[in-house]
Amino acid sequence: MQEGIGKKREFVYNNSMKKVLETKRVYLREMDYTDFDDLCEILCDARVMKAYEHAFSKEEALDWLKRQMQRYKEDGVGLWAMIRKSDQAFLGQCGITVQQLCNRQVYEIGYLLKYEHWHHGYAREAAIACREYAFHTLKLDAVYSIIRDTNYASQKVALANNMKPIVTFVKQYYGMDMPHIAYEVKNPCLCLYVDSEFDAVRYAGKHYQCVISLGAVLCDFQGNQVTSFYETIRPRYFKSLTRVVSQITKLTGQEIRSSKSLAEVLEHFERWLCQYQKQQPVLSFSFGPDDKRTLNKHCELEKVDMPLA
Repeated sequence: MQEGIGKKREFVYNNSMKKVLETKRVYLREMDYTDFDDLCEILCDARVMKAYEHAFSKEEALDWLKRQMQRYKEDGVGLWAMIRKSDQAFLGQCGITVQQLCNRQVYEIGYLLKYEHWHHGYAREAAIACREYAFHTLKLDAVYSIIRDTNYASQKVALANNMKPIVTFVKQYYGMDMPHIAYEVKNPCLCLYVDSEFDAVRYAGKHYQCVISLGAVLCDFQGNQVTSFYETIRPRYFKSLTRVVSQITKLTGQEIRSSKSLAEVLEHFERWLCQYQKQQPVLSFSFGPDDKRTLNKHCELEKVDMPLA
C-alpha cells in the first residue's frame, strides 16, 4: 500500500467529462486553451507568484497549460480550473499532480488563485475536496502539499486540510535555493477485502453458483489487519458439496447443512461491519473477480439485499 518510485497507478482519462468535482461554492474542471487568458492573470502576476520569485512570461504560462493537459491524459490528474458556481468566474486552479519528494514520487494537492480572490476560503474549500477525491475516488494512501517555507498562507491551507509537516528540504528554482516544507495527510479509510467460497446448486433445472462461506478482512490503508469475519452459509437449495470444492475448502456437507442461511449470515456480516463504518469510512475490495459477482447473484436467487456496492 505504500507509495514510491516505480509504482504506477491506473487512472481512466475521459475527455468528455471535464468537470472533476464540486464543493458548495466552486467546481473543478479540466483546463483547455480557452482558459489561457485567465491562467495568465495568475501566472504572470508577480504578487501571486511571489513564492516562485518569478512571474511567468506568456510563453511559460502556455507551457504550464500544455503540461496540465498532458497530465490529464497521462496521469488522470492535474491542476484543474476552479470555477465559482454563482457566476462562472475563473478563480484560479487547484488539483492533484505527481511530484518528486526527496527520493520518491508522491501525489500533491496544489492551488494558485487570482490575487483578487485571495482570503475568501476558496483554496481551503477546493483543497479539502481534492483530499476527499484522492482518498475516496483515486484510493490513494496519502497526499501531500509541498510549500515554500515563507508561504504562510498556503501553509495555513495545508493545516486546514488536516496535513502535518513531515520534512523540510531545499528545491532549486532559477538557480536559487528555496527551502520547502512537505505536508502530509494519510488516508483514514479502512479497507474491506471480501473472500467467499462457492459451489454449484441445481434449482428449477438450472445450475447456479451459490456462496457457501463469506469471509472478510478489515485493514487500515497501510495494510495492517484490524479484524476479520468468517461464517459458512447454507444455500436454500443445497444438497451436497461437489468433491472438488470440498477438497479445496476443507468443508464438509454436514458443516454446510448445519450453517445459517444466507440472509442470517448477511445480517451478522452487516452488524459486524456497521460498528467500524460508524468510526471511519470503509472502502470495499474483492480478493477475486468472482467473489462479489457470485454473492450478488446468490442474493438475487434468494431475494436477499446485497450488502456490498
